[in-house]
Amino acid sequence: MSVSPAEIEKALEDEIGISAAIEDLGSELGVTGMVGTEGERQAALDIVSALAPEKRIIDNLEIVNVLPEDLDGMSLSEAAVAGFPGAMPETSDDESLEPGDFTDQEILENPLGASGPGYTAADEDISEGDEVYIPPTDPVLDRQGEVLGGFETTSMDSVAVPRSALDGEPGDEAIADVVRRELREDAATNGLEIEVSVSQGNVYLHGTVQSLIDAENAEEVAFRVEGVVDVYDKLKIEDLQL
Repeated sequence: MSVSPAEIEKALEDEIGISAAIEDLGSELGVTGMVGTEGERQAALDIVSALAPEKRIIDNLEIVNVLPEDLDGMSLSEAAVAGFPGAMPETSDDESLEPGDFTDQEILENPLGASGPGYTAADEDISEGDEVYIPPTDPVLDRQGEVLGGFETTSMDSVAVPRSALDGEPGDEAIADVVRRELREDAATNGLEIEVSVSQGNVYLHGTVQSLIDAENAEEVAFRVEGVVDVYDKLKIEDLQL
């Protein structure tokens, strides 16, 4: 053999850029390696045959699909976005997403409420417990049809009381007058027959109302008046007397 296996390997590398192993088997030459196309395989065999014409060539070249570095001027990542198949490597079967940790999330027991975007566990405490007082916004009219109140958006804020000229603090009579006015002008308590008395800022409610809700509403209205220390509910409930 006039040309050594190493020289044939170098010729393949220099001429067509293929790295192959040449094995001298006496009357035969084994050519082992990987090529990208059938054309490259045939070109490699032609070079080996030309350099060692007296040898029988054993073709052990394997054609493999090699991804190009770019496709029509695009990088592989761009090609994947463009829809070229095989541009991005596939995820192996043994790879999986790690499960999320939701142990710190609130557990909601109400399936209907849980569907709301702003629903929290705190809402369940309200829905399962006592009713929450919400000031009505219906207008309150006097006998002449004039609006007395009910439109104020700050109905839960403290209602100011005129100050006493002696000490600059709200007096008991002034507090009583404002409580009576608020009960009269609030849509939830308008029409209730309630007597109001005040002693040292403590409000006493006397009279008879239809239900426990009426009594609770009256307490809420009285509590929002400035200067009120406490409210004592002395009201009689008709529903409880049946």
